[in-house]
Amino acid sequence: MIDGTTKASGTHHGLIDRWLESRDELMRLFARLTNHSQTQAIEDFRSALIDYVCAGHFEVYEHLVEANLESRELLSALYLAIHDTTKAALAFDDVCTVPESPEELTPLLADLGLRLEERFVLEDQLIEACTAEPELTE
Repeated sequence: MIDGTTKASGTHHGLIDRWLESRDELMRLFARLTNHSQTQAIEDFRSALIDYVCAGHFEVYEHLVEANLESRELLSALYLAIHDTTKAALAFDDVCTVPESPEELTPLLADLGLRLEERFVLEDQLIEACTAEPELTE
């Protein structure tokens, strides 16, 4: 479903590198959650999900758009598409509680997995559009 990889993983931009490391951690927690329905696994994933989504919106995207004025139209379109996936992540966090059984969590995770996969493709496009620019300041 989600592999958590990115074509831009070799970037030299520190901000993006740290964010992609957060993505990798999010995917490790997602995989752990799909194999275990333990309360701590759910809480760890929910926390990482919100941290990742917030970092994207309040640190990474904003910084990338400001640093790449020539690509602003493309970046704005990508940002709007990514915003829809943010709504899905926040909705998951709102409804996700410790389930009575793994079967209760499965459809929620399946839907979220698809939305995260969509998000990662969009984020990779955003990164590609921006990494042609000189080194971002941190």
